[in-house]
Amino acid sequence: MKRVLLFLSMLFLLKGQAEDAWTSSIVIAKSKEILGHPHVAIDESRNVIAVWEDCGLHGIYSSVFDAATHSWGLPERLSEVNGHEENIRTPSLSMDTSGNAIAIWGGKGIHAAYYDFSSKRWLPYGDLLKNDECCFPSISFDGDGNAIAVWHNEGASAIQVSHFDKSTMTWSESKDLAGSTSYWGFLTHEYSPRAKVTTDNFGNAIAMWIENKGKERNILQAAYYDRLTNMWGNTINVSDEVQIFGFDVCMSSNSNAIAAFSHLISSQVTPEVVEFNMNRLTWECPGSIGGIGSQPMVAINASNNKALGCLWCSIGGLQFVSAIYDESIPTENWVDEDHLMISNSFVIFYDLSMDGHGNVIAAWNERNEDIQIERASYYSMAAREWTQPKTLSVEPNESLGETAVSMHPCGHAAILWNGFDEAEEQHILHVAIFQTN
Repeated sequence: MKRVLLFLSMLFLLKGQAEDAWTSSIVIAKSKEILGHPHVAIDESRNVIAVWEDCGLHGIYSSVFDAATHSWGLPERLSEVNGHEENIRTPSLSMDTSGNAIAIWGGKGIHAAYYDFSSKRWLPYGDLLKNDECCFPSISFDGDGNAIAVWHNEGASAIQVSHFDKSTMTWSESKDLAGSTSYWGFLTHEYSPRAKVTTDNFGNAIAMWIENKGKERNILQAAYYDRLTNMWGNTINVSDEVQIFGFDVCMSSNSNAIAAFSHLISSQVTPEVVEFNMNRLTWECPGSIGGIGSQPMVAINASNNKALGCLWCSIGGLQFVSAIYDESIPTENWVDEDHLMISNSFVIFYDLSMDGHGNVIAAWNERNEDIQIERASYYSMAAREWTQPKTLSVEPNESLGETAVSMHPCGHAAILWNGFDEAEEQHILHVAIFQTN
């Protein structure tokens, strides 16, 4: 009996800690136009970097939270004003284990800026590629502070890659991974990218993209980078030729890798999860999840805990659903009701992230008739359940509601989302921080 009471007390304590760990949301940027494509990253000390595009000023901006002074810096423009500024699109952000970061964005060419944690400043941005029309870049750090970027070069009709060397602070010459039209699919939310790269601590990487095979046919493809040989392998078909509605891929620090995609089967959009076999360098399918859903998102850690998010089709429209899979319980499956988080109403934007212990934070934007509600929930691997969703903001429907989540392996997390201030008639960026003890 004492053990039961102790266990229940621990669950209550864990719930209370998760609820009390959220800071009040604050506004870090305002503009007359949409502050789009937000990205966020957090380090072990709770320093936070936010990056976004100001669609009115046509520039890439950043704001940095200093945990030592508990203050946000003023928004800083990372990109200069130039003749191609109106073509800037969809920034991406990644942070290394030392708190350094790289922001990368497209337009006429591919451009990247490096945040140096020691001096707490952004270095002037550089060009990885000039002139070609490029979009939807993705970037990821390894454990040594090196990074890999991939993007879609529309002009060359190719998926291209460049490597960042921390020791020389230089980028390699861009090269083609594969000739590709990189057709994305039906929707164009930036969290289901045209191309994505993910790395482990050793410098190995996986790049993934969608190859167009016709008006209503495409195929999910991937390539593996081996750090020891310093070479990219051959392109692998992850899916059959189908119509794909979004994908995501994630690699843990110790090389566990998982991907998810939604594809059209018998007039239904169905999500499917695949896992990467490092020994055979192949993608293997543990089984279809079932149901009707699109825009999947995945997370995985070194213990092989896994999380899946999806926009699920219901009577009321698309709802956000997140599921947890614990490798330590062989009989468990993705649709275990005890591990599901389901939103209350219509959702378009969401994000999720996992720490090193298997805990997960998910955030999403619910849309009702007149308002939008930003909510978040915490999944405790110890308690093996989600907390009740916490309301972070309530805003009018002029808000876009794009959402970004970053969770450090130690458990700290940050959520960034765009909204609208009705009184000032301005678009705004909110941030909330989740702090563990």
